[in-house]
Amino acid sequence: MARRPRPGAPTQRAQAIQSFGTSALNYRLPIFMVLCLVLGGTSQDIVGGKAVIYALSLGLIAWTVIQDGPRTKVYPDGLGRAVTGPLIILLAAIIIFVAYLIPMPAEIWPDLPGRGIVKYGYEQIGMDLPALPMSLTPDYTFNALFDFLPPLAILLTAALTRSARELMLTLYAVVLVTVITFPIGLMQAFNPGQFKFYEISNIGVPVGFFSNSNHHAIFNVMAVPLTIYIASRGYRRLKSNEDGVPKIALAAMALILMVTSVLLAESFAAFGLIIIVSVLSLPMVFSKQLKRPKVMMGVVTVVAIFAAMTILKAGDLQTLFSDKLNDSESVSRSIIYGNTLEAIKSMGWIGSGPGSFYDVYLMYEDRATMTTTFANQAHNDPLQLILELGVFGAGLMAAFALWFITACVKGVTASRRSRKLILILLVSTLAVILHSFVDYPLRTIALASFTAFNVGYITRLLRG
Repeated sequence: MARRPRPGAPTQRAQAIQSFGTSALNYRLPIFMVLCLVLGGTSQDIVGGKAVIYALSLGLIAWTVIQDGPRTKVYPDGLGRAVTGPLIILLAAIIIFVAYLIPMPAEIWPDLPGRGIVKYGYEQIGMDLPALPMSLTPDYTFNALFDFLPPLAILLTAALTRSARELMLTLYAVVLVTVITFPIGLMQAFNPGQFKFYEISNIGVPVGFFSNSNHHAIFNVMAVPLTIYIASRGYRRLKSNEDGVPKIALAAMALILMVTSVLLAESFAAFGLIIIVSVLSLPMVFSKQLKRPKVMMGVVTVVAIFAAMTILKAGDLQTLFSDKLNDSESVSRSIIYGNTLEAIKSMGWIGSGPGSFYDVYLMYEDRATMTTTFANQAHNDPLQLILELGVFGAGLMAAFALWFITACVKGVTASRRSRKLILILLVSTLAVILHSFVDYPLRTIALASFTAFNVGYITRLLRG
């Protein structure tokens, strides 16, 4: 005779639904991260895949807030858990972007730095001055607002999720994407012009799911510390007589593919950074094991391989980098930086507005050296942020730098249980920060989302 369920006890169907919800919770962020990496690999104004990511971002934000936002005995802070330095900085950036879209009276905006040419244009066609926003390109500023959605969704999810497994699976998902991307990159390198995902893209080098080979390279560099951490987890499992071989095998294969991808991409900056992050990461995760001869021999072997690659490739890469930096053409980095500095002087403390770089930069190019190749970005994000946001951009960068330095200090003194992972995530984030001084990786949804995951995971671990 079947028993009746106790009053208030979950039915079998309810238990099945709850089990499915828990399982789905573990995979929502990994799946979303993979989509960001696959569909968000360009800074170009392309709708398509980006629109999908924007829509899913709103869904993930709603899901996270509803599922994990309410206060519980385990998480008494509720949504307050998400209120950390990085989230405050991100929300401040959104507010600043919106402020640049607010129309200003005709009696005020002409007196702002750099707006004289706009006033002159209206006077030449005999029109009364209208109310205009601070941004010189309000359409681009409005479009740029949507790029905040994926990082915001990831930051909130990392802070609020009640599933530690969800975050660890996301880390594994990022590394798996580098493995999957490798054969695509090979086909792109050896079949110039084929297998590319964007019309405007580098030819003859691996770009993966990106439109820029440098961004593909730095993606691999950022994944190196995470891969070394996975290897350390596999090593610990082996020491505990558990099956750690799959983790070690995945990590070893991924590291080989990452280094190869960076070499094929011919990115001098990424090549230098992959050595830096490797040297920083290995002692962090194998601090005790380095005292053992076998492990020390393995580390020495890895360092020797990197040294050999440096000797073989550094000369060619240095020549390539020098050519890019000092080329006399209008798109060389040295000339772009000089023109950007001139634009900064004209735009003053207010800046030209988010997303306005290309239109503003055209006014400062030397017409005698202009070619069909154009500078779509400053290839130096600190310079571009100051050009577009003036003192507000400088303030946002200073705030993030303060948070990052504080996180490094706290990471070193964190509990033994979380210290290694915090430092590994900080090294991964440091790679993209340094790369931003010679490129614009964070202007792609893919790398901005990856960075947001690192930052969100760090803040979660620091809060305990």
